[in-house]
Amino acid sequence: MGASTTAQLIAKGKAENGYNNAGISSDNAWLDFFNDALRDLVDELNIQEVLPTITHDGLTREHDLPADYYSLIVFNDGSNNRIVQRRNYDQQYPPGYWVLYKGSKYVLDLYNFSFANTFAGLYQRYAKALSSTTDTPEVPSVGERALVYYAISKALYNNNQMGQGQEYEKKYEQEKLKIRTAASRARGQ
Repeated sequence: MGASTTAQLIAKGKAENGYNNAGISSDNAWLDFFNDALRDLVDELNIQEVLPTITHDGLTREHDLPADYYSLIVFNDGSNNRIVQRRNYDQQYPPGYWVLYKGSKYVLDLYNFSFANTFAGLYQRYAKALSSTTDTPEVPSVGERALVYYAISKALYNNNQMGQGQEYEKKYEQEKLKIRTAASRARGQ
């Protein structure tokens, strides 16, 4: 992951020639824009974690997913058999899982699993939110500037500076491509 702290990234952003006082008035505003960028980059970053083991008692239908959940990649039962997503919510056979958003959290629905079992898997998560200027974002070093360009483009758009905003949005898209390429190389593809 990246080597720069958010304070260093903010300094890089303020030093940009086209920044032109885009209206980012405080370090907290920079952090907000950086966090928005991290949410936008979730597919490019492709951060994967092991799903905490789910102990299913056969009676409880829904199980909470982690707060940083974005998508389920692999889901297996206790015998290491792959469990697939159901085609529709009330599908009877074969049994599978369904992911629901319940307003403040995601839950995994294990409808039609009427027996006790444990489940394990792999999920894709959002990058950790930045809360201070000493935090280091979960972005490859090669794509750190994506956060800066995202912040500047959004601030420029907010100040009705559309031309400059589009220029920084293009720079942001180029950095996204660098992140995607770095992620592919890291996976050996």
